[in-house]
Amino acid sequence: MRLSRTDRPRGRRRGLACALLCAAVAAFGADETETATVMEDLRLPFEHYDDGRVKVQLMAGVAYIPADGPVRASEVRLEFYDREGKLESVLSVDSCEFDREDGTINSGANVRFARTGISISGRGCELDSEKEMVRLFNDVRVVLSYDRSTTDLGAFGVKGSGSRQANSGPGE
Repeated sequence: MRLSRTDRPRGRRRGLACALLCAAVAAFGADETETATVMEDLRLPFEHYDDGRVKVQLMAGVAYIPADGPVRASEVRLEFYDREGKLESVLSVDSCEFDREDGTINSGANVRFARTGISISGRGCELDSEKEMVRLFNDVRVVLSYDRSTTDLGAFGVKGSGSRQANSGPGE
C-alpha cells in the first residue's frame, strides 16, 4: 500500500520527525543524565503541506523516548489529512518502534489501516517514510467496499455505472 506523496523533499520528513521528538523530550524536562523519557498522550504533527497545514499527525498513548536508539510507543495512530484538512485515512498499531536514523516504523503487533472504500488489518508491519510505503506481514485481511451507483467498472468489462446483472448471457 502506498501513501500519498509529499510536496517536500524526502529527507526533510525524517529530520522533521526526529526534531519534533527531540523537542518533545526537551519540553518535558529531560536532562543529559536521563536515559529515557516516558510521555503519555503524545500528539505530534509528523508532516506538513507547503501552506503549513498538517498532512500527517502522529499520536501515541505512551511513548518511551531514549536519548539514543529507537522510540518505542504503544496505542499508536497516524492520521493522514488532505490539503483541505479533511481526514483521509488512519493507520493504527498496538505497539511499535520508530527508528530515528532511517525513519522507519516497525511492529510485530496488530495493525489497522482504513480509508473510504478500504480497510486493511494484519499483524506486523514496516512503515518506510522515505519510500512512503507500508508493508503488512501476517494475517492480512483486506475489505473493499464501493458505492455501486457511482463506481465505473467499464475498464473491467462490466457494463453500466457500477452495477452488473446477475444472469447476463453472451452478447448482452
